[in-house]
Amino acid sequence: MLLRPASFFAAAGGRASYAGPIIYALACHAIAVLFAGAYDLTFASIAGTLDSISVAQTRGAAGGLLWILWLLALTPLYVLVVLFAGAAVYQLLVRLVVGKANAGYGATLRVSAYLSAVGLIAWMPVLGALIGPWGVWINASGLRRFHSTTTPRAILIAAIPYAFSIIWVASGQSTFWEFLLGGGTMFPTS
Repeated sequence: MLLRPASFFAAAGGRASYAGPIIYALACHAIAVLFAGAYDLTFASIAGTLDSISVAQTRGAAGGLLWILWLLALTPLYVLVVLFAGAAVYQLLVRLVVGKANAGYGATLRVSAYLSAVGLIAWMPVLGALIGPWGVWINASGLRRFHSTTTPRAILIAAIPYAFSIIWVASGQSTFWEFLLGGGTMFPTS
């Protein structure tokens, strides 16, 4: 998926059920929470992070572990809300750019669910910041395949939310967006 998205989406097909892709998204995000939490409890507690204090430093190892378990418990709800809302935004863009002749919300939902694989890398301090443009390409590959559109149109659809988030981060509006793009730590400092 992450290395050959066009081949992956060609094999996945755009009209499959929703269950498989949604379970895939839930699993990817749960694994990412575990990896990010393990990173925070080990490396960040020893050296600290560049821009914030880790949970392990503020709450101790036991508090950090409980916080990870709490996040893991909330992950399914968070993933489902963000997945369905994000797919709605992308579907609006698909409708505006591709037109009425598209595969519909279900195909966009499946692309968004499979895009969750990017989260397996996004938590990493350096790689997380670099995976964003590749995530745009993965998203565009799925949108192009599932909606039978051109590559430039698919890239435009995938790049608009990404560009918005870059502008948001550049304006300094939210540390949450920093986490989404790979900077900082995923745990709050207060």
